[in-house]
Amino acid sequence: MKTHGMSTDCPAGLVRFVLAALVFCVWAEPCRAADSSSGIKGGKTTVDPLPAALIVDHYDKLLKTRDVAEFQASISSRYTEATLVRLTSASDVRARRAAVVALGLTGTYASNAAVGKMLKDPDQIVRGQAVAALWSIWYRADTPENNTELDEIRKLIGEDKLDIAIGRLTALTNRAKGFAEAYNQRAIARFLKGDYAGSIEDCRKVIELNPYHFGAFSGMGQCQIHLRQFKDAAETFRRASKIQPFDENLKDMAEELDRIQD
Repeated sequence: MKTHGMSTDCPAGLVRFVLAALVFCVWAEPCRAADSSSGIKGGKTTVDPLPAALIVDHYDKLLKTRDVAEFQASISSRYTEATLVRLTSASDVRARRAAVVALGLTGTYASNAAVGKMLKDPDQIVRGQAVAALWSIWYRADTPENNTELDEIRKLIGEDKLDIAIGRLTALTNRAKGFAEAYNQRAIARFLKGDYAGSIEDCRKVIELNPYHFGAFSGMGQCQIHLRQFKDAAETFRRASKIQPFDENLKDMAEELDRIQD
């Protein structure tokens, strides 16, 4: 279920995340084989060629075998998170794809900014993988106990038990004040109850904590539309477009809202 741009069924489990990403890769890569050496234009990369070549080997094997556990074990034993972050700037597009998938599986919130920047990558596959990786990172951004609590609350939202979910989310945000996704889930629950002002308040907190949270931007914009705050909504979608410049829907939404004001 997707609600005002903030999904309650995005990949929470690591296996579900990587399989969803791989479906996209396997579909797209045969059509883009000639693009395998394309890099990020402008500037030189400082990534060493050896780790980049090795991670591509692991990635190619993953695409063939779909053995997520083996890929994760290989990555965890050979790469630090810092190395994976550096590989997101590799000139070889397949190294960037591999690094983003690996960070989606193993990365902490420390890699949020690096993966968030991949939403601007020239490669469509990298951008799609970055979206999935970010949701996975966001859902496990706090302590194991708080992450489990969030997962249970998301199920309550899916069951339309909104008052219970909001109560538990309020308790969660009180003890985990830096857990952006907890505020985001409360924004979803409040939106579903028609509390658009409350949802906007939570979206603003999410963005304060996590400026790459495209879901919160989209959600806030939709709430502002419900409140007929069209000027504010247009600006919100323009801000979202800066995070995901390849998403034409965001630009179109901002332009349409500008026309409503005229």
